[in-house]
Amino acid sequence: MITCGINAETRALGQVQRVLDAQLAHYSSYESTWTRFKGEWDVQDLDKIRQQGKSSTNDDSTNTDDSANKKDNSDESTTLEQTPKKHRTFQSVDTACSGLIFYRFRVNLRPTEFMDDMIKRLMALDDKKEKEALSATIRHCSRWIPLDYICHVTNERISDCFASRVLPECIADLPANTSIAIVTEIRNNLSITKPELINIIAPQLPTNLKVDLKNPQYVIYVTIFKSVCGMAVLKDYYQRKKYNLGALL
Repeated sequence: MITCGINAETRALGQVQRVLDAQLAHYSSYESTWTRFKGEWDVQDLDKIRQQGKSSTNDDSTNTDDSANKKDNSDESTTLEQTPKKHRTFQSVDTACSGLIFYRFRVNLRPTEFMDDMIKRLMALDDKKEKEALSATIRHCSRWIPLDYICHVTNERISDCFASRVLPECIADLPANTSIAIVTEIRNNLSITKPELINIIAPQLPTNLKVDLKNPQYVIYVTIFKSVCGMAVLKDYYQRKKYNLGALL
C-alpha cells in the first residue's frame, strides 16, 4: 500500500510498478502466483479499469511535465497489457480512496520481507547523485506500507485473522519485554472505529510484551480502506519515518 498526493495516483502507479520490478530483480529465484479471491470486494482490479479508461486520457497536453508523466504511465500500461496475467508479478488494485494506491503481490515473497530488503538496499546507497536520482523516480509516492494479511472489515473476520495468522506468525515468538504499539488508519469506512480495532487486537496480545506508544520496536499496523482490512507487524516503524522512502533518502 502506497500513499501519494491527491490527484497524483496515476503517476504514482507507474513509478511504483517500475520500482517494484527493479527491486524484484535482486531476487535470484521467485515464483509467480495467481490465486484469485473467491468473493466480493468493493475495490477493483486496475488492470481492467486501465483498459476501459484508456481512451479517456488523451486530451490535456498543455503541461509538459504532465505530458511526460502520461507517456510514462502509457508505457507502463502497455507493458502490463502485453504481459500474460499469469506471469505478472504485481497487480494494481483500485482502493477507491484519494491519495492511496495498492499493489497485490503475485510472487511468493512476503511483502514485509520484500520491503525490509528494499529499505536496506536504499539505506546502503552512498552516492548522493544516485540517491537524488532514485528520489526523483518516486517523487509522487510517500509511504510504502507492506501488508502481509488482508481480510474483510468485520469484527469477527479481523479478530480471526489476527488470532489465526498475525499472532502465531509474527508476535508469539517475540522476546519478553519487546515494546509494541498498535497503529490504526481508516479511510472511506464508517462501520468501524479506531478504538474498536484496538479493542479487537489488544486483548489478544501476550502479556510479556510492553506497550510503548512513542518508540516501539514493533508496530501492529492495521489499515482499513472501504471494505478491506490490511494488517502487518512492522519493525522500526518510526525510525523508518513511517516507511516514507522519500524521507529516508
